[in-house]
Amino acid sequence: MPLARATSLESLRRLIGDKNYWTPHDPQFEERQRQVREGFGQLYSAKNDATEELNAQIECIRQRQQRYDEILDEYDELIRYAPSVLEYDKDGRLLKDYVPIPPAIEERKRLLNEELRILREELDRLGAPPGIQFKMNNE
Repeated sequence: MPLARATSLESLRRLIGDKNYWTPHDPQFEERQRQVREGFGQLYSAKNDATEELNAQIECIRQRQQRYDEILDEYDELIRYAPSVLEYDKDGRLLKDYVPIPPAIEERKRLLNEELRILREELDRLGAPPGIQFKMNNE
């Protein structure tokens, strides 16, 4: 007979404590064994809220680390392609040895630095600082 309602831990303990639970010759032995199995299955399901919460946190960490890497790549691209061409006159003499970086690039770098700082703080709070590969303990 399947359990109609959720079984309490105390009722499962009483069932296990009954001497007939341990007697294989008892006519209801298999029924009691099944009831206890199903009762514990209801109380401690394999997929519970804690597992879902952990999986959500792991996914959150992976997304933040991925965004952190994307920002670093974009920042490198900004630095690499910032204008740094030297200017020479027609006789080959150096006129300018420094070309200022355009304000739009400087502003984008500032925004990226701010986002990196925020992500670094969040990852530190979550226990997965940037630069360290996140790995579950049971993997």
